Amino acid sequence: MGICGLIHAACAMADDMKFAAISHHGVLTTAERIVESVPERLLDKVYTADLEKRIAEKIDQFDV
Repeated sequence: MGICGLIHAACAMADDMKFAAISHHGVLTTAERIVESVPERLLDKVYTADLEKRIAEKIDQFDV
């Protein structure tokens, strides 16, 4: 996955988490998006049970 793939996955994940500027059909859960976007050999390094919680905490840091 190059930089374009990473950007695509990040944008798709933002859409899935309802941070989209426009509505999209077919949103996925965070787990589904990761499985779809991350190469299988890296899944165990990327996906953990508390991943969605950690992402939400990082996003909350930007809320003012």
